[in-house]
Amino acid sequence: MDAVNKKLTLHAFLKILTAGDVPVSKAMAVASKIYKEFYTPSALAQLDDAKLNVFGVDDKELRKSVLAAIRKAGYTAKAGASKTEHRLAAAGPSSLKRTTAVHEATTPRKKKRKLDDDLNDQLPLTPPDEASTYGNLDFEEILDEEVLRTKRTTVNRAPLMTAWAMTVAERLGFEREEALSIADSYAPQELNEKGYSIYADFRPDVDGWGKRGEVRCATILSLRKNKPEWADGTAAEDHALCSLGKHRGSALKSQGDSALPSKESNTLTLEEYEATWVGQAEPGLPSPLASVLHYHLVKSISGPPPSSLRNLSELRSGFARVLKCGLASHIEEIADEDDARPGSPAEAIVQLRADDPRAVEFREWMRAWFRRATWSSIKKQDVYSYLHWVFYNKAMPPMEMLSKRRRALLDEAIFFFEKRAGKTVSNDPSIGVQPIRLTIDEVNVNWRPFTWYVMVLTSNWVLKNWLVRSYGVQFGCYNGLDYLVRIPQSWDPDHGRRPIVFLHGLGLGLMQYKLILSDLLKNHLDRPLLVPLQPHVGQNIFHPRFLRPMSRHEMTACLVGLLREFGWAPSSKELDNAFLSDQEPDRKGVVILSHSYGSFVHAWFLKAYPHLAVRSCLVDPVAICCWEGDMCYNFIYKRCSTGMDLLMRYFVGSELGVANTLQRHFDWTSNSLWFEDLPNAHDPDKTLVMLGGKDVILNAERIRRYLASHGVRKGIYFDPEGRHGQPFVGHGHGYDTITKWLQLA
Repeated sequence: MDAVNKKLTLHAFLKILTAGDVPVSKAMAVASKIYKEFYTPSALAQLDDAKLNVFGVDDKELRKSVLAAIRKAGYTAKAGASKTEHRLAAAGPSSLKRTTAVHEATTPRKKKRKLDDDLNDQLPLTPPDEASTYGNLDFEEILDEEVLRTKRTTVNRAPLMTAWAMTVAERLGFEREEALSIADSYAPQELNEKGYSIYADFRPDVDGWGKRGEVRCATILSLRKNKPEWADGTAAEDHALCSLGKHRGSALKSQGDSALPSKESNTLTLEEYEATWVGQAEPGLPSPLASVLHYHLVKSISGPPPSSLRNLSELRSGFARVLKCGLASHIEEIADEDDARPGSPAEAIVQLRADDPRAVEFREWMRAWFRRATWSSIKKQDVYSYLHWVFYNKAMPPMEMLSKRRRALLDEAIFFFEKRAGKTVSNDPSIGVQPIRLTIDEVNVNWRPFTWYVMVLTSNWVLKNWLVRSYGVQFGCYNGLDYLVRIPQSWDPDHGRRPIVFLHGLGLGLMQYKLILSDLLKNHLDRPLLVPLQPHVGQNIFHPRFLRPMSRHEMTACLVGLLREFGWAPSSKELDNAFLSDQEPDRKGVVILSHSYGSFVHAWFLKAYPHLAVRSCLVDPVAICCWEGDMCYNFIYKRCSTGMDLLMRYFVGSELGVANTLQRHFDWTSNSLWFEDLPNAHDPDKTLVMLGGKDVILNAERIRRYLASHGVRKGIYFDPEGRHGQPFVGHGHGYDTITKWLQLA
């Protein structure tokens, strides 16, 4: 290969930029955008300002610096001759010495040192794939307290201290692999301020190091501290390690904590910044300070997503379900909903013709993941980048830097991708199409004044106090999960009507659901109501977990634990006894009503505990068909075209907590709700899906067709003129449909 077409290593590429006075951080950012296309001297020679702009280098001054560095290194857009060739041409033919073949063979030549001569060919070009060496670090912990209380083991202190140190490190914000490394190196004295004193209360009671002793989980659970209660019945907010404690069912919760932690150092952690927000929650907070704090919080979420190991087999299975979705012929004309019919996993991925309606439909909805670019403009490199995010939640490195295992997986995925699309994807160089990679793309956050958050907090505080006075509701916290609950004194769990669990969506917290909450409390006096509160999507910036939303497993464990605490769900022991005696478990379970983002939590619960959700109503369910990309594109990436779009984008979509939840903690496999995950989907009395034809966030028609293709028709309420959230806005037909459905059981 000639010199002008020889591939430059990434190290050499970065060296070109940094040698031209481009800062290292900016050089790496530029390389991530253009290196995969401009990695040879000839390609660099053709690089200009317009191409840099197309490939996402938006800063004009940075583009000038990059071009200056490339020109300084000698890569110019002139003829392909090198500097040496130009110099020889200028010397003229008379200055060139004639040599014989013998002279050339015997005369030693000065070997010019190349840029990559110092590289060791025996060493790998890329760092090893560490995840492949230690496998999956998901330990599948048991979270059921009733099961944990019966567990005990005999062990020495060393492994127990390491496990406890890892737990404390995770509570401090470290990811699991980081926490394991920290736990392996920390000495007990270094953990004294972060949980060692608790460890000393449950460690094996032995005389010397290395001796074994008994440890009981019941002892560890008994060390948790209840939160202090105020005079009015509310409990104070806790600090960074508050989630280690448990506040039992009837304890009431406050809106904030005025006590600030005192630190000798001027360096504040994220939790301390959040505590500062809480402590300064007064109208007199200086605007510059509020802006600085908001800027700090935005910067804290602008980096890569939390690095958690993902279950690759689950991701492959989920992607296969995406490809199989829609392969079955539509059966909307079948009259009997009880007829057996295959679900998505039963279909086989076959080579489709380009004009096959199923292939045309697949190409159309897949375009949403490429920001609605035309199919012909999507190149194979763009699809590789999208698939790498799907499986690894990371940016796509250059192809030659991929491990063999990853390259094989991506090649297999794109092979079936092309079969499903009915067309091969062009292998031409990318022309700048940017796939949606939700958790690694730049976070879209718009600044808002501090008084806005004070107003939201105040309005919700007023609403909560009104609910307490008017309907006797209580506010509590269970293992870090805040909730609202009202249990009628006359309600009998064995014979009474089943409790309602309402899962709210994005917005202003409870304030936007005042109408539905008051009606549920007023019209269902004979049954309990539970509302889990989600501060990360309710714009409660003063809450300790505002930027630390619960994961799927943590949320479902807290929710089912709370239901068992109230006696609404059978315990593990009751289920085991019923199974051993071949009897039906006690009459327990709940009715779940969810809206918008709440359907994600609804989906998590249905996947983990389908037997506890005896009835389900999903209003504007973004979890159904979220694998098609319309929801992500419409809510975050699409250019606003109406005033309502602009208001929704500013006040909800680009708010700090919402952006952090959707753009840094989005797990598409966990959030996807498939037909097979819906228990009793064909029974309209047990499953109801509410859709609006003019919903600007989700594609309601696509969801209706997806469910109808599986024989679901009577359980779908479709309002052609309905908009997102409209069933909760006023007493319309959609609202009446929900209230009547809830009255059935």
